[in-house]
Amino acid sequence: MFTIHSLNIVTEFMRIKHLLVALLLIVIQYRVNAQSLEFKPLFSIVLNKFDAHKRFVQCSRYVPKNIKNYWYPMQEDILLLENNFGNINSIIATECCLLSKKVQSMENFGFQYIGVVIKGKKFVYVNAFPIRDVELYSELHTDLTVNLIVVCDGGSNYWGALFDPSTKQFSALSFNGM
Repeated sequence: MFTIHSLNIVTEFMRIKHLLVALLLIVIQYRVNAQSLEFKPLFSIVLNKFDAHKRFVQCSRYVPKNIKNYWYPMQEDILLLENNFGNINSIIATECCLLSKKVQSMENFGFQYIGVVIKGKKFVYVNAFPIRDVELYSELHTDLTVNLIVVCDGGSNYWGALFDPSTKQFSALSFNGM
């Protein structure tokens, strides 16, 4: 026989059960969202900061002009970038050359990372290129920690963007010309 006290216990138990289920669903959704942002490239390398200033140019693509200094992104900086790489899909190119274009996929791309300082704030510049270029540069004995991959034209096969480690967001997306 149920008493008011036992009914209150059952009601409280059901309330706690519903709260736990809701909490579990929130955690699952958070993990799904976090996983969808993560991307681990087949090839990525950090450009040596001491040589970056000599070679930080692109032939047919916008690169930030107000760089005041360079820094060397550590493993945890790269991990943070790659754990949030999916955020790049939410921005469009605002500079030369394929305006309003988005990154369609990061598969089959290689990446060079360059630590830059703009207006006193640290960013990581991402230089993206087809993964097949890695073999070509290897055959040419080109050290990709020293030499920035620069290609004239090439369209959406070559692009760059800035990553802000403090906000985990990307900006300044630009593609090569055609």
